Amino acid sequence: MDMDHREHSVMVWGEPHIVTVYRKSEIVYEAIGNYMCETICVNDKSEGAAIKRWREAAAGISSGEQLTRTAG
Repeated sequence: MDMDHREHSVMVWGEPHIVTVYRKSEIVYEAIGNYMCETICVNDKSEGAAIKRWREAAAGISSGEQLTRTAG
């Protein structure tokens, strides 16, 4: 299956960040983007949900939360 993807500008603490969302299957969307020199990769059931989850993960990095992240 050819993966569809779109780029989004996602605001985190008032700063825009480019996040690419890939449609991996009918019900799996993967959002990938860099924040504070780290690559964040999350999956969810819709494009909007994946973007929201990415934003929450990035905000968690800023606040010092321990999150699972991919090596960049």
